[in-house]
Amino acid sequence: MVVFYVVFGFLLNRGVENFSSFLLTGLIPFLWFSKSISCSSNSIIVGKPLMLKVGIPSIFFPTVSLLQTALKQIPALVLLLGFLWTQGYPPNVHWVALFPLIFVQALIIAAIGCATAAVIPFLRDLVYLVPTALTFLLFVSGIFYSYKDIPAEWQGLFLLNPIAFLLKCYREIFLDGIWPDMTTLSLWCLASTVVCFLVLLGYGRLRYIFPRVVME
Repeated sequence: MVVFYVVFGFLLNRGVENFSSFLLTGLIPFLWFSKSISCSSNSIIVGKPLMLKVGIPSIFFPTVSLLQTALKQIPALVLLLGFLWTQGYPPNVHWVALFPLIFVQALIIAAIGCATAAVIPFLRDLVYLVPTALTFLLFVSGIFYSYKDIPAEWQGLFLLNPIAFLLKCYREIFLDGIWPDMTTLSLWCLASTVVCFLVLLGYGRLRYIFPRVVME
């Protein structure tokens, strides 16, 4: 956070009021997403010995990885809440919206993480593209800048990125003290639930194929 603050807040002079709070409310949720996808992407390959010996369903490995990352996120979220309180953003009624927001982000992470983990055993080289894709998302999701800085005609397209939309919601709750766009949040909840269901069906169909693939 210090490095990002020096580069974007001091050297590049982003001009955003209370930039440290603005940066943290974008960075911490993004790191949850980034670490989750990074850790789960290769989980089936890493879990090969256990899968072959015990016969554990392959979806077990990305699920455990995602749960571990989510648990590690709790202290970071608590620290974020405390930091914002000291910066003049005390708890208010809008913080209630954090519960559906975090739930939707968890669904999106589960959908993308499990889908990526299912593809990697068949296309091993894709594992090297995951860090590149996450770095790309780091700069196009509005962590260091507000979506309002983008021309109005492009803002709708920019917010089609689910991570950019989630960060917008976090900042509306914490910094602006307003309710996020619950309608769009509900649509992302529905979409990610459907994807999770389809991914679960895919794992069921590939249950006996994964052990053969990981041995190759």
